[in-house]
Amino acid sequence: MVDLSMSKGDQNALQQYTLQGVKETGLELGRGSYATVCVVKHKGLTCAAKNFHPALYQQEYSIRRFQEECAILSQLRHPNIVQFLGIYYHQPGSIFGLPALVMECLPMTLAQCLDRYGVL
Repeated sequence: MVDLSMSKGDQNALQQYTLQGVKETGLELGRGSYATVCVVKHKGLTCAAKNFHPALYQQEYSIRRFQEECAILSQLRHPNIVQFLGIYYHQPGSIFGLPALVMECLPMTLAQCLDRYGVL
């Protein structure tokens, strides 16, 4: 079995984005080829967590890319972009212990929005 856990150096690089007290609800919003998006609670807010599939972390390139994505997302502020709140470690204590992106949760998907309001 391949150990997919992140090194201490990788975890230290992500420390500034780490959120404490994130609670998983077990509700899945969607699933794709790279990640599963689930509902989590953080400080009473309903948020979306993007849990990347463990196979993506098998390469150093993917870990660095995740770190770069966090750095970029943390600087973006725009009303048309979901707000990045930070990361938490999905499945703590498991062999994975992989970070997940935590973002604001929108009330509907893009497809639902287009169905309801049409193309703007």
